[in-house]
Amino acid sequence: MAMEEERVNSRTEEQEQLSYEYAGNAVRKAKAIPSGKRQKAVRRKTKKQNMGKGYVLFLTMISIVTMFLCISFLELKSDITTQTKKIASLESEVSSLKAENDAYYNNVLSSIDLDEVREIAINRLGMNYPVKEQIFTFSTAGNSYVRQYHKVPDQE
Repeated sequence: MAMEEERVNSRTEEQEQLSYEYAGNAVRKAKAIPSGKRQKAVRRKTKKQNMGKGYVLFLTMISIVTMFLCISFLELKSDITTQTKKIASLESEVSSLKAENDAYYNNVLSSIDLDEVREIAINRLGMNYPVKEQIFTFSTAGNSYVRQYHKVPDQE
């Protein structure tokens, strides 16, 4: 009897170890996998599929940091684009103001008649050209101008 029980037990174990493959409406028997190897294979699959809490937390943190860096990069790029556009508009404004200023300057220069200024200075204001005795020359000693700290000496 003990032998019969062993046989029955071995058959049921063998049936448990068999794996079946479904293909359409037919079921095919695949090779039997010994129970020890089958359990190890199942354990390996579950170990590979299971991720630890620490690893998931690490991946989450890396994802958050990456997202934060991407958003910061896009904000900085947007700021730079805005500033570049602002600089371009200000440069355009400066250019137009320079052109306008040059036009006003040329208009002023063309409106001044130097002969009329000389005529008014001599006839109305009584001004004269300086004579040679009224002109004093000073050496500048390398400077482009002379500073006057005392009264100009009278002509001797």
